[in-house]
Amino acid sequence: MHPQVVLVPTEGVDAFAAGPARIVVTTGMRVALDAGRYAATIAHERCHLEGRHHDLVGLARRASAIHPLLAPMVRHVESLVERAADEAAADALSDRRQVAQRDWHRRAARRQAPRRRRAHCTSARARVRCLRGWPRCSTPACMHASWSSSRRCSR
Repeated sequence: MHPQVVLVPTEGVDAFAAGPARIVVTTGMRVALDAGRYAATIAHERCHLEGRHHDLVGLARRASAIHPLLAPMVRHVESLVERAADEAAADALSDRRQVAQRDWHRRAARRQAPRRRRAHCTSARARVRCLRGWPRCSTPACMHASWSSSRRCSR
């Protein structure tokens, strides 16, 4: 699958997978990232599309709407799909460090950019620690991401 990359002219710093084959990147994000980090961002978002992560998150949200006790599960599922995309992007690029730097740089750029409500929130710090191997992945998110990284995303 070769998704179409759409550049949206806005100062906001964001990139996300949309629809069945589209990656949306803001101009603020494109300016904030060098070529390597931009490639890591595209690989990360491509992995979301190929893994159909939007379906998993949507299912978790519907389940929590039906049964409110499942609401905490939504954040965990969102975290798991982010980690899985990080791991798959690192495998696709054969460069864990570049993906970790992308996560950290993206986090820093977002702090300085105009705020907007996010569809989900995961800990960039935890994701970078897992990618860098500090500490060894012992959290459920890291273990799941390590397991799912055996399925590689295309470049």
